[in-house]
Amino acid sequence: MISYYLQIDTTPHSFVLNYSVSFDQQKVTKKTASLIRKAAWVSEADVIVNKKKIGDLMLGSSGTKVDEYQKLNQATTKFQSIFASQCYVNSKGKYVAIRSLNPNAIVRFKLEIPGHNSHDRVLGYLRVPINSLIP
Repeated sequence: MISYYLQIDTTPHSFVLNYSVSFDQQKVTKKTASLIRKAAWVSEADVIVNKKKIGDLMLGSSGTKVDEYQKLNQATTKFQSIFASQCYVNSKGKYVAIRSLNPNAIVRFKLEIPGHNSHDRVLGYLRVPINSLIP
């Protein structure tokens, strides 16, 4: 089983997404464990309102490895991604500040690891209310 933990630090112009990926080393393959330890990154941040994607957040840097530790069979790797507090809104064709978006919007972060044959493998999605990204 693979689990995730998410913490967000905000500033007026950006936010830092700190996330951990934890797994039981006896329940994942050695290859999967190795891939998670090497790189787990947030590749996309879709902004969703009423189950419809309205845009994307602007990514600054993704998947910087911060820490790694192990307790018994449970391994945890911590990563960090940085996003600007801007959203490219598809219908407007431009970037807008996230504070001007619908307050009911949800951001869906896509968490991936390297996959086989140059196709990345999706570990899961982290969903966060847009309000939690505004300082």
